[in-house]
Amino acid sequence: DDVKIVYELFKLIGECIVVDEYLMNALTALNGSGPAYILLMLEAFKDAGLKIGLPGDLALKISSYVMLGTAKLILELNEHPARIRDLITTPAGTTIEGIFILEKYGLKAGIMEALEASMRRAEKISLDIGKIAARHSGLGS
Repeated sequence: DDVKIVYELFKLIGECIVVDEYLMNALTALNGSGPAYILLMLEAFKDAGLKIGLPGDLALKISSYVMLGTAKLILELNEHPARIRDLITTPAGTTIEGIFILEKYGLKAGIMEALEASMRRAEKISLDIGKIAARHSGLGS
């Protein structure tokens, strides 16, 4: 079975999840473009560290570990991110102050819109490739 062969090959280099084909454009946005958005956030964390007085190399290293540790926590606990965020956000604390600012400036909405735009672009590219393939195979008009 071709799917099993491809699955076993991809498993050799990393995590592999089999999905229905109709999800591919959404996954291209999330998995293909997502790392760039995470890197942009990591850059913002590092720059914020500089702004509040941390050396750049320390700010980048700590920010990287924060993102890595948070991702590991989500995977290990298999909990919704909001649930874990609620557990680590104390009343009148430092975290809720920062969350208020991030919500005020629309961090979540910006990320969601960026992923939707990436998916729409993946859909267009997929259609364009389909048209080119059809033209070259003699199926197009």
